[in-house]
Amino acid sequence: MKNVKFLSKESFEKVKHRATKMISGVQQIWHDEYHQGNTVRASSAEEGYHFIGSLLPNLGGIPEVTVVTSMKIGDEGEENSPIFDLETLSCLPSGLTVVGHSTKSKEGLPDQIDKALVLKNEAEYTEHHLKKDELNQPGNYEIAPNNLLLVRVQGKYPVCLFASFLRSYDLEDLKPFDVSDFAFHLKKSKCYILKNNIVTPSSCSTFGDLLKQVDKNEVLSKGRRHREVSANFEFRANVSCSSLKSELSNSFDSAQWKTQLPSPTILYKSEPDTIVISGMVDIDYLAYISSSSKIEEIFDCLSSGIWKQLHQTYCYAADRFSNGLRLNVLPKRFHFKPRCLGHFVSTVAIDGEPEKNREEERKALHEMFSIPLTEPFFRLGSRYFFSDSSVPSGCLLNVHEHGASNMLGGDVGLVQGTYAYHHYMQDNFDDNGWGCAYRSLQTICSWYRHQGYTELPIPSHKDIQKILCDIGDKSASFVGSRQWIGSLEVSYVLKTLLDVESGILSVSSGADMDTIARELIVHFENVGTPVMIGGGVLAHTILGVDYVPLSGRCAFLILDPHYTGSEDINTIIGRGWCGWKTSEFWNKNSFYNLCLPKKPEMF
Repeated sequence: MKNVKFLSKESFEKVKHRATKMISGVQQIWHDEYHQGNTVRASSAEEGYHFIGSLLPNLGGIPEVTVVTSMKIGDEGEENSPIFDLETLSCLPSGLTVVGHSTKSKEGLPDQIDKALVLKNEAEYTEHHLKKDELNQPGNYEIAPNNLLLVRVQGKYPVCLFASFLRSYDLEDLKPFDVSDFAFHLKKSKCYILKNNIVTPSSCSTFGDLLKQVDKNEVLSKGRRHREVSANFEFRANVSCSSLKSELSNSFDSAQWKTQLPSPTILYKSEPDTIVISGMVDIDYLAYISSSSKIEEIFDCLSSGIWKQLHQTYCYAADRFSNGLRLNVLPKRFHFKPRCLGHFVSTVAIDGEPEKNREEERKALHEMFSIPLTEPFFRLGSRYFFSDSSVPSGCLLNVHEHGASNMLGGDVGLVQGTYAYHHYMQDNFDDNGWGCAYRSLQTICSWYRHQGYTELPIPSHKDIQKILCDIGDKSASFVGSRQWIGSLEVSYVLKTLLDVESGILSVSSGADMDTIARELIVHFENVGTPVMIGGGVLAHTILGVDYVPLSGRCAFLILDPHYTGSEDINTIIGRGWCGWKTSEFWNKNSFYNLCLPKKPEMF
């Protein structure tokens, strides 16, 4: 990508003290030097865009702007733009705000300039003119961990919703929202943050200092090797500073914290009438906080997340009520992290709700972030599972993330998205010695579930056999047998069960596996699904390829379905059940077929 270039040196000198990050490419301006930084995902659409990010504390006297994403400006101007609607901002983590705008070109600008970038610096706006091909670069960017830290807050908050409230709910109902009795407990510490009060075991001036007191040892648990969030907070309401200090002095612990819930919150606009629903809202939201933020500044960011989530909850309930739909339970919040955005998006829904009911909402999210309606990024099946979350299948997720990124240092193509590791002896079913291809197929099916392409359960061995029997590929005696299947059968099941097409690659010998390395890299870069490979009497799942063009050497990231142990990530990685293998791994005397599943076009 191209770097940002100002029209002249004089222009740069005028603005360098006001903004330290520019939009475009992967460059930031820090004084007179270029450094690796974060950028915005922009679009080449004619309309302008709002840029959403964080204004970080002054560093060396220069405010730093981190831009996270872009959102389209409405046709009727800023006042009616969706970005100023709380429903839009509610889907983003707390700590993010509008930091700037892109506008159409103004009269007098050179022909090669067609957009203007405006960055907000405190109370001022600084305009930067960019060449037309510099703002329109699509991208996939992450927030730099040195700038912003991801925080997760969980707890409960009671609500009692009346019909009169839901019939006329609007933003005014949340304006008197009282946060004076909120308290946040930083897990694995004795730090409690209240409004205008902080209880910590020792003095800490910044959020980064506080986190240094928390145990940062990595916990290898289901899902991820690295820690996705920098800090976890527990939330509780109806807490006073004096009572909290008293509880702390009496060996107050996290267990006691969880049992003391806030008193019910009654929400209605006029005389109370029929109660539509009441219960506990599961508070679960994300926030971005700078490590250099003062601790006293954290409370406002954390409490605003509760405000956002409750607004989403009330909007959801009011919408369902107005459409005559009954609510038996309060909705939960789900987090998504589309790889085309590089940041989280959160929404509320009823777990298990048919995706057809959420179609308009999902479409609106795609339009909001200028995402084509070709992949289902916001289906409940594609929600993000944190390391401490309970995965419905009980399987390990993305086990390859616990190992090395590559083996040879060449061109690497890796599986995209989330999958579950299926292997021998799971589900209390003994398939040791014959079920490896079935397990590889289950892993592939899990990929489609976790990306939101299907809501169907993972097929059992008998389900797979029955499908092959029903389509005429196998006889009736095949159902319930212990017979193997291969790559072709895997492709038949994917087509029948999920309406997924597959490509088939064949090599006459394991010694020729290097010859298809480039094709596999193209598959992982453009499609990203796991690849099933069968040869001889064995089947494996390929998750990646590492290819060195100059030498022709090649390595394959293998997920081995022949593992028979428990879901112990240390054993799986340490003993090579998931890891990089050189070409010698393949049998030179075996013929191999590879099944490369494709992606349907849907949202």
